[in-house]
Amino acid sequence: MLGLKSKINYQTEIKEYRQFARFRLVILLVLCLTISMIVIGSYYIYSNIYTAVNQVKSQLILNPLLSQEPIDFDKFDKVQKSWKEKNEQPAIELTRDPFNFKTVTTSTPKKP
Repeated sequence: MLGLKSKINYQTEIKEYRQFARFRLVILLVLCLTISMIVIGSYYIYSNIYTAVNQVKSQLILNPLLSQEPIDFDKFDKVQKSWKEKNEQPAIELTRDPFNFKTVTTSTPKKP
C-alpha cells in the first residue's frame, strides 16, 4: 500500500481541463501585479507627501519670515464692503416676458 499510486485522474491531467491551470496562473500573475502596483503607488504617494511637508517645515524653520504675511485690514474691509453692496442690490425686474409674448407684430405692412 505504501508504494502504490492512486489511479484517480486529476483534473489537470485531463486534456479538456489543462486550460484552467493556465487561467489560474494568469489570474495569479495579474493579481500579484495589481497588488504590487497598489503597494508601490501607495509608497510613492506617501513618500512624496511627507517629503514635501518636511521641506516646507525646514524652510519655515530656516526662514521664519516666510510664515509671517501681514494682512492689510483696510483693503480687506473695503473689499468686504463692496462685496456686500454687490450682493445686496435688488434684482432687475423684467418689463416684458420674452417667453410668454402672445402677439407678434411685424414692421412690414400687409399687402392687399
